[in-house]
Amino acid sequence: MGNWTNFYKVNPPFSNLKDLIIEKFDDFKNLCILNKDDYNKKILKNINDFKIDFDKLDQKIIDEITSDFIGLYYDFSKNHLESFGPSIYNQCYNNSTKLVIDTCDDEFINLWKVIIIGRSIKNNQPFKNFTNEYKIGFLTNIECNVLRNKLKIHFERIYDLRTKNEEAYTGIESLMRALDEVKNYKNEIVIAID
Repeated sequence: MGNWTNFYKVNPPFSNLKDLIIEKFDDFKNLCILNKDDYNKKILKNINDFKIDFDKLDQKIIDEITSDFIGLYYDFSKNHLESFGPSIYNQCYNNSTKLVIDTCDDEFINLWKVIIIGRSIKNNQPFKNFTNEYKIGFLTNIECNVLRNKLKIHFERIYDLRTKNEEAYTGIESLMRALDEVKNYKNEIVIAID
């Protein structure tokens, strides 16, 4: 891993990341045990049924499991998670943050935060795992549509504006491209922030 932001589609039969993790939790847990990942074993050993235990678990534990699931299990779940869009250095999104804040559009700013800091499947709060190295966020289909529209409203002339400060607009342009790729997609998308 290394300072990149990547996008994934959650593919049917799953419509969202939470359901995917709940359904595939036992496979993920076994993979962690096979890989002799002691850190994960400590977290996972007391979880017998993730679906039942989900509401009782602390957000940090849920978020740690979520980041490890995407980071470790992705190679084994390509049928369910599909990479898409540009994979870019996350500093590009950070560089665009001031432009987004300057719009003073609270709905837009809150959706942008998901791209920057992630969001927990536990309670939709900012992502908080133990290491804070690999964060995960997600956007629903409706949120993708809202975000796509906000980007067009505020940055419709992106190619004209970009010449003034290309570095600041790279994140906005990349997100526009990613969201255009999933314009007709009905499921959640996942954002992995390394």
